[in-house]
Amino acid sequence: MIATEKRTTVYQEMSRVDANMAYRPVAQVAPQAETIAVRTAGDAVPVEAAIRRAVAALDPQIAVEQVEPMREDFTKFLSYPRFRALVLAGFAEFALLLAAIGLEGVLAQMVAQRTPEVGVRMALGARPAAIVRLIAADGGVPVLAGLGARLLAAASLGAVAGEPAL
Repeated sequence: MIATEKRTTVYQEMSRVDANMAYRPVAQVAPQAETIAVRTAGDAVPVEAAIRRAVAALDPQIAVEQVEPMREDFTKFLSYPRFRALVLAGFAEFALLLAAIGLEGVLAQMVAQRTPEVGVRMALGARPAAIVRLIAADGGVPVLAGLGARLLAAASLGAVAGEPAL
């Protein structure tokens, strides 16, 4: 039977690949290699000899090439995607750092522009706590509004893309 199979691999997460596949019964064409998964209670090394004996008892012509824990196999298989994720996380952290530096600069400029006003308020008897509240409110309202808008946009765009909402 010939069919087209849609599959993604770890290296092609963002796209689907149409691959022409020919399906034939195993009895018609013997596979060149097979993978057997064996669950063990402990380390796989002592089990290796038992696996080799069991396969040799079935057919002495079959060669057992490699016995390794599934964790090592997954580690090798996922090493490149993990590397890409770490690189993207590094870029994201750098972008967050740049945004924080920019925000600090904007807020520092805003406070510097209001220095004469703060001096006049203190000269007229305003308490330092009231001045801190005034400046924090003037700087915090735009920051919180922007944060809320970004969270709302992220939730709605995630819902459009099929991802679960926050």
